[in-house]
Amino acid sequence: INILKKEIPIELSIVKSSSVDAQLYRPFDDYFDKVYTNEELVVALKESHFAIAASGTVTLSCALFELPTIVCYKSSLLNYFIYETVVSYRGPISLANIVHNHSVFPELIQDGVSSFNIAAKFKLWYFDLFELILQAY
Repeated sequence: INILKKEIPIELSIVKSSSVDAQLYRPFDDYFDKVYTNEELVVALKESHFAIAASGTVTLSCALFELPTIVCYKSSLLNYFIYETVVSYRGPISLANIVHNHSVFPELIQDGVSSFNIAAKFKLWYFDLFELILQAY
């Protein structure tokens, strides 16, 4: 958030999941311009221009709303070990990418999930879109 807000004039929102303890959000409350609840997900998706989402059904929702999204997924070391050693599947992990059978959204997994990588992916999309808008005028 700090990286993006320093370089780009953006408004940041969050959809707080009811399955996550509210205490975990408190240290970050001041970072966001707008806060949505789970029940307001559709409103949040309609009002947003871009999303950073955990892998799961929310990525499919983002795809249905045609909302550019970076998928971030970090599991426990045990789950990742099981995935790497037991599971033979090596395709995409987000539902949107699985349904489309190709990379609709970039995925950052395990050690790839970092503030630097998230900001870099976002800036690529943002500046590409900005350039397209300028070319249209």
